[in-house]
Amino acid sequence: MYRVLCLLALSATMACQNNQSHEDADQIAVAAPAAALDLNATPMAAAMELHADVAWNNVEVFDFANARVNNKLPLYATRSQFQQAWGAADSLFTPDYNAICGQLDEDFQYAYTAGSLFEIGRDSVVCDQFYFQPQTRLTSGNITLHNRITWEDARKLFPMAVQQAENEGKSDVILLRESPNGDAGILLHFREGMLSSISYNLPC
Repeated sequence: MYRVLCLLALSATMACQNNQSHEDADQIAVAAPAAALDLNATPMAAAMELHADVAWNNVEVFDFANARVNNKLPLYATRSQFQQAWGAADSLFTPDYNAICGQLDEDFQYAYTAGSLFEIGRDSVVCDQFYFQPQTRLTSGNITLHNRITWEDARKLFPMAVQQAENEGKSDVILLRESPNGDAGILLHFREGMLSSISYNLPC
């Protein structure tokens, strides 16, 4: 009888332990899975600074027609005035009128004089492209240009025009306005970082 009672007590004790083990097992916290790592993530690319285009009316004006070489030689003149100031042309040739947009509203000849290109009409002479020489300066208003002008010098003189040139990815030509109300432009050409020539740019 005593043995039976002991066996019953032992069975009851083991049953309680098993129940407690199941309860403990049910209460064990399971760690939440770690957040998935994006192994393919890449650093964000640096944002490019975008510049708005400069409105044509805000581009600086260079009065090419009234400019003077060394404060005396005109780029635009009557034929007699031009010959008195510049002398005879070094060379003359007739252009293909179908391939160009001239300034003169008449047939004309191209003339090279002192290294620069002019249109010579019946009574008028106008400059198409002026090439700077070491000894020449071109003055219009309070602006004087010469062949030692750098891109950074031009930025100080014509900040809006230079900004627009850089917006377009250019580093060798700057477009100015020829007059406050016109569509024609004036191009400053740079070679090896220095101003080399200035030309009239007429929309066709």
